[in-house]
Amino acid sequence: MKKIENIPEFVKELVKKEYPDIQNGCVMVYQLGKEHMLIEVFDENDNKAGEMVINLKTDKIYKDGNGYSIKIEGTPKGMIRYFLEEGGRKLDGKAESLYPCLPIS
Repeated sequence: MKKIENIPEFVKELVKKEYPDIQNGCVMVYQLGKEHMLIEVFDENDNKAGEMVINLKTDKIYKDGNGYSIKIEGTPKGMIRYFLEEGGRKLDGKAESLYPCLPIS
């Protein structure tokens, strides 16, 4: 499984590469279980510009709904739950918000 040493730097570089038109804005980063990470990209007006799911086990990056479907929801107890479908696999569990608004500039 891939261990990302510096998550903010990794995310910023990935967003610059995958979304070059987004110069200012922020990203929300979630850890989905042990194998996946979700990155939601927002522009400077807080409009959602895209999202990526990273499979940390295979290093595969899915972008803007291609190859996966994801649903994130809050629970009554204040937890975050995810439902992920990737390549025929259905996963769900606790999502951990790593960075609620990481600036990309």
